[in-house]
Amino acid sequence: MTLLWCISWLLAEPYWEAVPADKWSEQQLSQLLSNSPWAQPAPDTSRGPVPGPPVVIYLASAAPMRQAEEEILRRRFKQKADLYAAAREAREEYLAYLDEHAGKVIVVAVPLSPDALADSAETKRMDKESLLRIGKRKWKATGHFPPTPSDPTLRLIFPREALEGAKEIDVEVYLPSLAGPYRNAQFLVKDLVLRGQPEL
Repeated sequence: MTLLWCISWLLAEPYWEAVPADKWSEQQLSQLLSNSPWAQPAPDTSRGPVPGPPVVIYLASAAPMRQAEEEILRRRFKQKADLYAAAREAREEYLAYLDEHAGKVIVVAVPLSPDALADSAETKRMDKESLLRIGKRKWKATGHFPPTPSDPTLRLIFPREALEGAKEIDVEVYLPSLAGPYRNAQFLVKDLVLRGQPEL
């Protein structure tokens, strides 16, 4: 392995910048949504006697994640135009919210069963106890979009604040219906970059 090859490999654009989403492989899509700069595995931090199931926390408002979600949806219903249209319609409110609040919010997403928020008291607890931290500052969720049968993903809304000097973004969530409901993930600000600009 030559030094020149090593340098060119290190400087190569990541696939989410180099090629459009419809050219991403299934493995690339899966990796982007499960273990990437914008997605982190989140173990149970509740310290109970039996660990709860692992989950993934990801920053759904980031452009690569939005593209990945849309591409997975398109492939899932590629041969079923009516189901694709229904799934798109179910996401319209969320996508409209993102467009209206572009650059003003961070959306934290967690795959979750559609019936996970059946208990209203637990849902209120989720909104109250879920936090986003940047340095010494912290914010509570300002709202959420619940998981649905066609899109089984919880989306928590947090205000987006200035990142100057911040090294990481810490997310702590309370997830109703899970054994061991507390999960957290840490995202390194230096890695949350798309074409040289911060992307959240």
